[in-house]
Amino acid sequence: MCPPLVLLPPDSLIEEILAINPKLLGEDLEVQERQFKTDAGTIDLLCRDQKNNYVVIDFIKDRPVDQVIGEILRYMGCMAENYGWKEGVETRGIIVLKELDENLKLKYTLTQVKNIEVFNYNFHMSLQKVAASG
Repeated sequence: MCPPLVLLPPDSLIEEILAINPKLLGEDLEVQERQFKTDAGTIDLLCRDQKNNYVVIDFIKDRPVDQVIGEILRYMGCMAENYGWKEGVETRGIIVLKELDENLKLKYTLTQVKNIEVFNYNFHMSLQKVAASG
């Protein structure tokens, strides 16, 4: 008997799943746009929360934690300066990652950064036979 094969889906699939069902992040978010182009770069998923605040969601794509933190802060700053402050709303960020392999670095960094949450995803799939011919 072969051991179970564990494959992680590509980030694009996780982005698609969260775009369809952002409530998986534990709150009522409304997706505004996917791959939103800004002066600071492209935001993977731009949402609004129940208070109409902007929520910038970034998916780690095998990049160092420091680079991801800098990137999401840049996106959040761009949204706050160009949209949020004018509308009187806040901007916050969510990082979605496969594994927390640099968890100590990320933990230390997040103690000094406000308005960023981190979610680690797990992907499970099972098959159940419902019928057989023969």
